[in-house]
Amino acid sequence: MKQVSTHQPERDAYPHARTEELIVRQIATDTLVYDKTQHKALCLNETAAFLWQNCDGKTPASILADKLGTHFNTPASEEVVHLGLSQLSKQGLLRERLQMPRAAIMSRRAVLRRAGVAAAISLPLVTAIVAPRAVQAATLGGSGARCMNGSECATGICNGGVCA
Repeated sequence: MKQVSTHQPERDAYPHARTEELIVRQIATDTLVYDKTQHKALCLNETAAFLWQNCDGKTPASILADKLGTHFNTPASEEVVHLGLSQLSKQGLLRERLQMPRAAIMSRRAVLRRAGVAAAISLPLVTAIVAPRAVQAATLGGSGARCMNGSECATGICNGGVCA
């Protein structure tokens, strides 16, 4: 009698994008996401945004890699997808936090080394955008105000003694 496997694929093998309590805006090739529950803003480059938009809870990383490669007309590895999913997970943009196998976790630098310099432009990147709290913004110098360093400016940039 043939034994039927009862092993179920891990839930995190099929990432599902979180869309609740988010404000999403497209700016050129980047996607800006404001998370209303965590009160933080994120910027997803085109690759990270593509991955996030294709995390439907039904598609495994291997298929996401194929879709990514087709969309950008360049080969994409599962390592690149795992890097993006890891970043999306850490920032709370997936419904469930991913617990990826250690073998799948690679740093951006390691993925770049393996993929080669040509792939650098297509690596996913999720960046937190730091905005001053309302009270800080009210007390910080606006554009053109005199400053000694960036912490005195609402933009965080002090250029030649003047807030940018």
